[in-house]
Amino acid sequence: MRVIMPLNTLANMCGHFFNCNMTHGYEDKPNVNNGYNCNHSDCGDEDEGVGKCLASACPIAFPADGLDCKEAGMTLEECECCGREDCECEEDYMVCEIPESRFDNRRMWSYPEEKEGVE
Repeated sequence: MRVIMPLNTLANMCGHFFNCNMTHGYEDKPNVNNGYNCNHSDCGDEDEGVGKCLASACPIAFPADGLDCKEAGMTLEECECCGREDCECEEDYMVCEIPESRFDNRRMWSYPEEKEGVE
């Protein structure tokens, strides 16, 4: 199912997220992105071979804008610029696909499947 969730929630579910500061084999690597790292082969941003877990560089999801948030039924309390295309929420909401069994309505919003222009 397609959902919107904060980047932190996605990172906790993602099999590619790791902390280079606490991972064996990365002792000689720099502290990249404060330990918010990604080992996906298509990670869009890296530093000295260590991928950065960033909303803008995520290979498995894409950043939601305020229109996406509104489409998913979020309120202004959940997304401070809900309904605005230029929204850049502090939460870094992401649109992604997850198994229905992993859906948690405390941290996720169901996103309409049939939206034109969705990758």
